[in-house]
Amino acid sequence: MMNSKLNIYRKEWLDVIFAGRNKMYGAYELRNLSNKATNVGLAIVVSFAFLLIVGSYGYNKYFKKAMPITTTTIVDFPNDLEELQKEVEKKRRLKKNLF
Repeated sequence: MMNSKLNIYRKEWLDVIFAGRNKMYGAYELRNLSNKATNVGLAIVVSFAFLLIVGSYGYNKYFKKAMPITTTTIVDFPNDLEELQKEVEKKRRLKKNLF
């Protein structure tokens, strides 16, 4: 008896459990179909997970564009900056002299 595999969802056990009870209210039918419902639910979840993984891989491989490599150039304008500062200083002096 210890080595026997008990399956309480088999038709014989369901008949024993629901003997003399109302089988029409739904619990009997739910227990009777539970193996099928579990398998269908598991198949749906595995299918969605597979589609998600394959879709992500396909999107990354075919549609996602790599970031372009940008280069920056540093331009040094020390002479122009000094000239600009001199012009600004001249304008300040002229304004100061006018007022």
